[in-house]
Amino acid sequence: MSFSHSHMLDVIARFAALLALTALLMLGAPISEAAEAEAPETSEQYIKVNPLNISIIKNSRVRGMLQVEINLNVEDNQLHDRALKLYPRLHDAYVLALRFYATNHIKMSHLPNVEQIAQVLQTVTNDVLKQQGAEVLLSQVMVHRS
Repeated sequence: MSFSHSHMLDVIARFAALLALTALLMLGAPISEAAEAEAPETSEQYIKVNPLNISIIKNSRVRGMLQVEINLNVEDNQLHDRALKLYPRLHDAYVLALRFYATNHIKMSHLPNVEQIAQVLQTVTNDVLKQQGAEVLLSQVMVHRS
């Protein structure tokens, strides 16, 4: 049985989102106190997510860092308010999903796959907000080797 590349990306994105949501539900509270303490920059339509810095671990060693900066484009006012209310959960879900992605899919000898990262983050966003309408806009994706 063979699967298309886009189907596999969707499976990976959904699995990462499921892992992130499971962890959040088990804890019942935001994972990082920093996410709760630091409110995002916001405007009527956009929410600037605080930078996401994820260690890339291979063979039990830190091999580098994945740095991702994103904005959410949320045109609907009610959804914008909901995204702000759920921001700590969104931020933590992004961190968990990117940690899983970085550990399992980033190769230090290749450029990061920006489309895959965007798809993972969009799936996480839709799952946390329980609806579509908040568009993930990547502003920066970098891998730093250590």
